[in-house]
Amino acid sequence: MSLNSLNSTDQNGWITDILYKENIIFHEFHTFDNMKYIGDAAARVYIATSRIYHQPIFLKPIIFNQSYTIQNFVNEVKQHRQVELHENIVHFYGITKEEHADSGTLGDFLKRSFKQLKWDVKLKFAKQLVSVVYCLHENDIVHQNLKSDVYSVGILLWQISSGRIPFEFELPDFSLVQSIIGGKREIIIKGTLNKYINIYTACWVGNLGNRPNIQQVL
Repeated sequence: MSLNSLNSTDQNGWITDILYKENIIFHEFHTFDNMKYIGDAAARVYIATSRIYHQPIFLKPIIFNQSYTIQNFVNEVKQHRQVELHENIVHFYGITKEEHADSGTLGDFLKRSFKQLKWDVKLKFAKQLVSVVYCLHENDIVHQNLKSDVYSVGILLWQISSGRIPFEFELPDFSLVQSIIGGKREIIIKGTLNKYINIYTACWVGNLGNRPNIQQVL
């Protein structure tokens, strides 16, 4: 049975059932801190600190599709478990799922949840956002002006701090575009951390050469 033959609810139930039968532990994504991208074009890998194991953990993103199914993954786990007792073999701890992956757009998520978000959650969300763009830049997945991406990151960081889309109450017309090109920016939200403000305002400065690269933002 392929993943594509299942609806979302059945698919999640089927995957959960397989993980249970194969004794593959699921870890909540919020139990990982200080996530950093350390891979290259050949291997997408992150390192983070596990609150459960109190040690660094490697995280490797996977996507299930027709060419790589949950069963392929389970088979790899079985093979790995045959050799992981060796001291030089990395131990397999289980799987996790990135938070907010099924929550729609950033705007959708903030509209539903912003009032409940504390700053530690906002910062964690912001770090996840920046780490994704960092991954794209480091692996040369995007080929446009990278400093334009940094500007967009700055806008999204402001959106996380405000809970709303930029210039929400203004007409999205040519006049607004001209004003933004001329230096118009959204207001600083009261209560925002100064360091956070410095980061996103640096991202949206008008002169591209004065913007930080995505590694500096991260």
